[in-house]
This record gives sequence, C-alpha cells and structure tokens, in this order.
Amino acid sequence: MDNVAPTLRVLVRRGEGTAWLLLLMAGLLVGGCNVFEGLSPGPNNIDALVADARTALADGNASRAVRLLERAYDKDSTSVRVRIELANALYAERDLDLFALRAAAEHLAGTSESSAPATAGKAAHSESMCTDAARPESDANRYEAVPIEAAPLRRWVDRQSVVERVYRLVVTGVLERRPEAFSGATTSVRQKGFLVGAITVVANEVIGARAVIAGTGSALYLDRASNPHRALVVCSGTGDTLSENHNALCALSAAAQQGVQWLQARYRSSETDQGAVLIDRLQALSNAVGTRIDCS
Repeated sequence: MDNVAPTLRVLVRRGEGTAWLLLLMAGLLVGGCNVFEGLSPGPNNIDALVADARTALADGNASRAVRLLERAYDKDSTSVRVRIELANALYAERDLDLFALRAAAEHLAGTSESSAPATAGKAAHSESMCTDAARPESDANRYEAVPIEAAPLRRWVDRQSVVERVYRLVVTGVLERRPEAFSGATTSVRQKGFLVGAITVVANEVIGARAVIAGTGSALYLDRASNPHRALVVCSGTGDTLSENHNALCALSAAAQQGVQWLQARYRSSETDQGAVLIDRLQALSNAVGTRIDCS
C-alpha cells in the first residue's frame, strides 16, 4: 500500500487509459485496501453523533466526545438530549464529577472521613466582625480555619468557564426554563440531567462564595463544637462585608438544597444509590451555613 499513491500519479501523468486506473482501484478494493480510507467525514446526523460520542466517552476519549457533541449542538441547540450529553462530556473532559463536588462540600463542611483535628490556622484579626459574635482567634481548640485556596475549591475555580457554560446548557437552558421538554426525555437522559444539574448549581455557588470571601478579605472558619450541626463562621472587617459574605453563603446553602432535590429525583428513578453520600454532604453543607446565618 505504500506505493499506491505514487503509482496512481504515474499512471495519470503518463496519460494511461481510464480503464487501467479503474482496474487498479478495483483490485485494491477487492484486496482489502481502501485508497479513500480516513477521508470519510464521519457521522453527520444527531443520532449518530450522540451515539459515537457515548462510545468515545466509554472508551475514555472525552475530547472526541466533546467535538462530536459540539457538532450536534450546532445542528440543534434546542435539543435537551444534546445539551445534557454535551454538558456531561465537557465535565468528563475537565475531570469534574460528583466526587470532585463531594470533595469541595467536605472541605467546607468538615465532613471528610480523613479530616484532621480542628486547628485555628490563620486567625482573624481581633477587630473583625464574625458571624453570631464568634471569636475564632480566642478559641484555637474549637475553630478550624477553612482555606479558600485549597485544592478541592481551586479545582472548580480554575474551571469556572466550563461550569458557567454547563450552567447555561443545563440549569437555565433545561431544568429551570424547559421542565416539560425535560420530563419528555428518556429516563437515562433525565437521570444524567439531574446529576449534571445538581453538580453545576452547587459548583457555581461554591465559586461565587469563594470569590466574595476572597474579594472582601474575609476569613472562613468551621466551628466543630457547634450543636446540633457544625457551623461555618465568616469574619469580615466591616458590617457591610460581613453582609456580603452572609448573602454569598446563603446562596450556597440554597444551591445545596436544590442539588439535594435534583439528586433525590435522579436516584428515585435509579436502581443504584450512587450519590447518596453526596446528598448527605450537601445537606451537611447547608446545615453548616444555616446554623449561624439566618437565610430566611
């Protein structure tokens, strides 16, 4: 096969008859060698594109799946199935999933099984205003600093553009604005949509809360001795910045509750309990926010 292309060029250059050229090509094809191999444009209808994308994901080729689904999206940007499949592939390409969100929730709510004993870490300045008049710097054995630059949070912050696009594709583009179209999708698509939606709505507010805390120069602490739930405590320099942080954390709590609802809906129609731990972690995160902050 290495000499196929040169041979054809020689035949054409010498002006040999068309019959010889056709005979040669027919012989090559019969012999199992396709001179046009690799020139096929690939799948071109939405069903074929989605099917090939799913195969690519199963084979661990998320980038190919994204390319295929982007083509499907160009053909029909209103398709609920295409939007959800594309969002899922975008997350797979960037290594974002329920386990990554679980790690972020555990970091914030202190519910990781491998969590170290509480330490005060970097203390807030004594002149700071803290939630519920808390003073983390005065009780190093009770309060643990929650670093907002930690890897479980940075993983999402560094991929903010992906989260924002998936939010538009699935959360606002399907779950919030097109519930009837979503309910008409297949069971597998709905399950995937609920999962992607839950991950996205919480990740979006994790990124937002972290941005507010960093932007106001505030500090976040976990009160492990609080009852009946651990409590997230935020300390700021002024009442205004404290209010900003309150609002950001309340938005995170509301997102966690929405995530729980979508995950519960997803697992009610599934035979697996995968994700049950994430539901527990999101509920713990919401409780940690609400213990010291009135979000009513």
